[in-house]
Amino acid sequence: MNNRNLSDFIILPCLILLASDAGITDVRVKRLSEPTIDNKTSILARYVVSLRTRTPFRYYGDNHFCGGVIISLTFIMTSAHCLIDSQRLMLSSRDILIVAGAPNRLKYFRHKNVHAPVAKILIHENFTIYNTNDLALLKLVEPLPTDNQYIAVMRLPTEEPKLGNKYTVLGWGRLFHGGPLASDITQITVTLYSHVACELMLNVFTDEMMCAGNMDHRDINPCGGDLGGPMIDDDIVYGIVSYRIGCGHIELPSVYTNIFGNLEWIDSIMSQNRSYRLYNCVAFLLLVININFYV
Repeated sequence: MNNRNLSDFIILPCLILLASDAGITDVRVKRLSEPTIDNKTSILARYVVSLRTRTPFRYYGDNHFCGGVIISLTFIMTSAHCLIDSQRLMLSSRDILIVAGAPNRLKYFRHKNVHAPVAKILIHENFTIYNTNDLALLKLVEPLPTDNQYIAVMRLPTEEPKLGNKYTVLGWGRLFHGGPLASDITQITVTLYSHVACELMLNVFTDEMMCAGNMDHRDINPCGGDLGGPMIDDDIVYGIVSYRIGCGHIELPSVYTNIFGNLEWIDSIMSQNRSYRLYNCVAFLLLVININFYV
């Protein structure tokens, strides 16, 4: 292979990587207690992913452990708690598989479900085991496809969520406290409480947290398997399920991470990690050109 052909061979993959990274910036394209499934659930399911171990235990989908939300073609947002094991150590990216386009957790459809391995785990630097700054981003090895109608990118907020408003929470978590995981993604509707009200009801509650529940004194809360799932209004993600303290209780709300309050961190992490493959490719190209110059 001559020098020109070698350079062309390397430049082409670089241009492909550049095109895929450039497209990311332009596109912003349950289980729960008393969950429901309707047409709205199916539409919102496009934004939600299932976090799983790399291999099933006995059958497809039984390895689900958390939820997440698509915020770009290469980044998934979830709870940092989902990525910490029982020994309080961070999981390896090799241990996690993202499954998108799969409203039914237990069924595999060849042209619908997308299995996406994780390249990098990025946990908020101020995260603690006490749920403070409970937020993480997962960078995928390859961008999600743009031609799959069952996958979409959710918008990030431009303002704080409104107190007293109702929000939709989605996931495949347990249908009730101690019950089975949901097969189909389901949804609940919760009301966002004031910070003062949250402090009165919860022992540990800090500024970056939000709490939401049901004002009719019914158990409508996220449960096991719902951590990392989105709290949504008008196709915008305002919160991430952080602490499911309300599961099984009619008086207690659950805790969510405030996304608007973490926008600066999110934007910074995505900017720093978006194009590292491209930079490595360009650096390799320059190295090859330099070698060819002296050959």
